[in-house]
Amino acid sequence: MINPILSELKAARPMSFQRRNKTLESQGLCSAVTSTILGLEIRQRARKAKDKKTFRLAVELIVADLMVSAGTVESRWAYRSLCNDKFSGERIKAITFRKVMGLLEAAGYAQQARGGNHSNPFHVAGGLSKAFNPGLACRYRATDSLLAVASQHGVEGGRHLNSLRNSIASQCSALKGSLCKTARKQNKRAGNDRKRLRRGV
Repeated sequence: MINPILSELKAARPMSFQRRNKTLESQGLCSAVTSTILGLEIRQRARKAKDKKTFRLAVELIVADLMVSAGTVESRWAYRSLCNDKFSGERIKAITFRKVMGLLEAAGYAQQARGGNHSNPFHVAGGLSKAFNPGLACRYRATDSLLAVASQHGVEGGRHLNSLRNSIASQCSALKGSLCKTARKQNKRAGNDRKRLRRGV
């Protein structure tokens, strides 16, 4: 029989860091969450302007993924590997992700199920097999407290998708527009060249 908790963890959604706020409601939610967790943070030095922007972006991306999972997965779980190389090319780095998730947990807004590798009982020192085999990545989910704050700002789990824009789609749309504009210029240039050839210029 499958462990129901393990079954829930395996059904988790990936945290893609690709959804941004597009409504005043979702912006208000992120602003409230950010203010709360910053109030719990103890720092010796204030963040630089650039670091503040990165931190706020991390909160926005993480809260978006947690809320989407809360609205689309019965158990609310989302997953993300904490390996540094898994954050290569991402908008936020592993250290910022860990910091924000730690503060969300401290505020009672997120719950974590730790991941980790499994020891290999057949491993022999000096042999070809690895001492550990890959296990599950860390799982995270929004708590009832975060959902309550979201509700106060008019944001509900399932409908939160309507409050977000997929930045990948936005980037593709912008790229498509840029490519079309370039193609039009090239076609116009080619047309002018053909006209000059016909005129014998």
